[in-house]
Amino acid sequence: MAFDQINELNPAKSTALGPLRVMAQEYPNISTRAIDIDKKVRISTLITEITAENQSPSVVLRGAQRWSQYFEPIKLGQTKRSNVTPESSNTSTVIPTNPENKNKSSQNVNFYNSEIADNVSNQNPSKIKENGLYLITGGLGDIGLTLATHISSESKVHFALLSRSKFPERQEWPSLLKNSAADRQKRQIQSIQQIESNGCSVQIISADVSDELTMKRIIDELEHQYDRIDGIIHAAGIVGQSSFVTLNDARTPDGKQANRDQFPSKVDGTEVLGFLMKDKSFDFCMVCSSLSPILGGLGFSAYAATNLYADALVEKLNLSQPGKWISVNWEGWMFDHDVVPGDSATSSALELGMTPQEGIDIFSRIIRTHDLDRIVISSGNLQNRISQWVEKQPAAPETDEAPSHQRPIHLGNYTAPTSETEKQLVRLWGKLLGMDGIGVHDSFFELGGNSLLLTQLVAMIRKTFQAELALSAMFEHPTIAEIAKNIDNSKKGSTDSDDRDEGFI
Repeated sequence: MAFDQINELNPAKSTALGPLRVMAQEYPNISTRAIDIDKKVRISTLITEITAENQSPSVVLRGAQRWSQYFEPIKLGQTKRSNVTPESSNTSTVIPTNPENKNKSSQNVNFYNSEIADNVSNQNPSKIKENGLYLITGGLGDIGLTLATHISSESKVHFALLSRSKFPERQEWPSLLKNSAADRQKRQIQSIQQIESNGCSVQIISADVSDELTMKRIIDELEHQYDRIDGIIHAAGIVGQSSFVTLNDARTPDGKQANRDQFPSKVDGTEVLGFLMKDKSFDFCMVCSSLSPILGGLGFSAYAATNLYADALVEKLNLSQPGKWISVNWEGWMFDHDVVPGDSATSSALELGMTPQEGIDIFSRIIRTHDLDRIVISSGNLQNRISQWVEKQPAAPETDEAPSHQRPIHLGNYTAPTSETEKQLVRLWGKLLGMDGIGVHDSFFELGGNSLLLTQLVAMIRKTFQAELALSAMFEHPTIAEIAKNIDNSKKGSTDSDDRDEGFI
């Protein structure tokens, strides 16, 4: 959050933390901090904060008082549906772990606050009411439909599913279900049919949640038809590859437009809902955020900024409105159709990604909470992730020791490096991954690399070759052969022309 004047929340200022956090991740040689001050802070206090040895990434100074963000895990009640054992906190942290999934950390169930846990246990009634009306923005997206299907399996309710895109009329559905090329629409239609077969009604509404006049008309019509809206799930937003724009790419026309596209649903949309619902009685409005406000992420400067805004606005709305607002910083959801066979980047994301069943299990617990305004979901130890990603404590420091293990046999044929650039890269990868025998066509992610290690690799490449590489290119082609080609082309371009790109700071 960001403060304006004395303890007054200013969500707009929170957006600056997105690019600030991501900048230090995309450019490992840069360190960033956010220090929010007022006019009463002494210069000596500010200097002490700036020069302190143990520095918090974000600090608020008000006169002689100092605040820094922390996350303290506590347990939420166990549901019958899953072996996931999540935790929550009074500063809004939920950490799910699944002991059956060996890729996910089980070391984070380390704190239990029984008093708070009792408040959010499954003995509390669900906020979902029989015959209630629930508006879901992004209602035809994977998360929206997953949550609607789950709700329909437990309660007979009415749904208004909002989507920006126009959805086919019902008379077209039979032919679409037979069309093998319409996989996404088939999944959507089948989910809607499942919801209706569970005894619920579904209205599909085509509208942009950031359009205030249209949303006012829709809300008025729904209230006229059902008397009131009992709950809202604001799940609209742009995710996937289109949300990935590095700070370097953000200066291009396409990058600028992609970043602008992030704002309508999360910023304007949340504002519109807050304005239109301010005097209305409703049980809850759940705003779906992400971990990017806490962890940042490569290419997520705008994505993190918009989610930071939504988180801060929810906090502000809870101070001024009678309805209950809650922000959920979800771990990434991984659906079966998200996984592309052979795609190393998505297979890496699977290590921490949350399955739909885990998401449903967490939602079941959240919907029974009464006094938490913000909940964070992390499938790995959150503090460890903050230490590595935000506080920049390296997970795998550089070392001159020999690699400790050999390249996995299952990767297939080995191709040796030939150029000097390839040979140098093999040495760098071996040092970073602790591995010998790396081939030039081996994927960085299949060798055990991840996004965090990739940032360290970028720093090593810049230091060794004095070359700038786009992070997006390394994600798309994470092999030594491709990276060496980009490095050599970069060197050639710098000697052919004196028209060099200036730094963005």
